Amino acid sequence: YDLAADLFSKLQQLSLHFHARKSVGDNIRRVTGDCGCAAVIVKDALLPAISSVVSLGLMFGILWRIDSKLTLLALAVVPLMGLAFARYAQPMMDRSYEQQEAEGKIYDVVEQAFSAIAIVQAFGGEGFNEKRFAGATQDTLVATRTLTRVQLQFKILMGAATALGTAAIIWVGAQHAWAGALSVGAIVLFLSYLGSLYAPLEALAYTSSTIQGAAGSARRVWEVLQTESRVTDQHGA
Repeated sequence: YDLAADLFSKLQQLSLHFHARKSVGDNIRRVTGDCGCAAVIVKDALLPAISSVVSLGLMFGILWRIDSKLTLLALAVVPLMGLAFARYAQPMMDRSYEQQEAEGKIYDVVEQAFSAIAIVQAFGGEGFNEKRFAGATQDTLVATRTLTRVQLQFKILMGAATALGTAAIIWVGAQHAWAGALSVGAIVLFLSYLGSLYAPLEALAYTSSTIQGAAGSARRVWEVLQTESRVTDQHGA
């Protein structure tokens, strides 16, 4: 809400040149919706990330005491996760921004229709506005599907990385068991704890996806906050 207040104040200070190019509905969407990105980042990203880091450290210590080599092998999936994040971070943020822009157009249509409802009803413009609204929602649906597709591809790669890590653990663990260096019971114990190691790793990866999703809204807020007014009052006016 502090961010929304800052954005509201900034919008009031910007000159009419800015407001002539930006729709009122889209500005309402930025103040009432996009500023919620701050809460999303803290509640759905930062707090879960802190919990995941603590869990990851504890499980690493437990698995290290069981078998250090298998533990290092289990963490070999981290570079794969990093590559997947590097590949999809920017596309997720861009698609999120496009989705928020499309939703802003819905607010624009609604604001224009209801602020001039007397004229709309007087001239029978309801059908025209309904078509505009349907078009805006269709554009938003397309943008949402595109964002969801990118996020799904990212999550599939995350799951594939942990699956490969588990398969490698089973293979190497079997070799250790055949050589007598590790008991079957120890391997089963290691695998039972392995899920508790990969769960916080995946949570951290998905947290980055959440942040990139919220980054689209944050970008829309930042655009306004960084805008310089082309018309400014003299000091003391």
